[in-house]
Amino acid sequence: MAYKFRFHALLKYRQYLLTQAQTELAAALKHYQVLHTLIEKTTAEKEQAVISLEAKRQAGIKASEYQLFQDYFLAMEQQLLQLNRELEELAKGVADAKELLRQRERELKMLEVTDDKDRAAYRREQAKREQAGLDERSGVSEFKKRSPL
Repeated sequence: MAYKFRFHALLKYRQYLLTQAQTELAAALKHYQVLHTLIEKTTAEKEQAVISLEAKRQAGIKASEYQLFQDYFLAMEQQLLQLNRELEELAKGVADAKELLRQRERELKMLEVTDDKDRAAYRREQAKREQAGLDERSGVSEFKKRSPL
């Protein structure tokens, strides 16, 4: 009889959960990276606007245009604050996804260790049976040799 792990279905399910946790982590990391890139882009855009304002100030700027720049900077600050809050939330989501992945890996590893132990016990039992069969054949063969018939 061939070896069959008694928790085979559970092992497959935990492998599925691990794959799912890996997918969730990848998605969370992607969202985090996209938002981080957006923050960098927005920051660069704001810095470019500051340089532009400084150049216009040097050349002379109307009060209304200056007020537009100030409103734009205020809006950019608000946007950056909101994006940073979202980034913090996504960072927590990434940390949670990593922890879930570690948990799934531990659960799967526990089952794999159990499978390895069961497989080793099965092999030992098979070896004992084979040895017992060989011992029996050897005993029968020895008995036939010594027998006067």
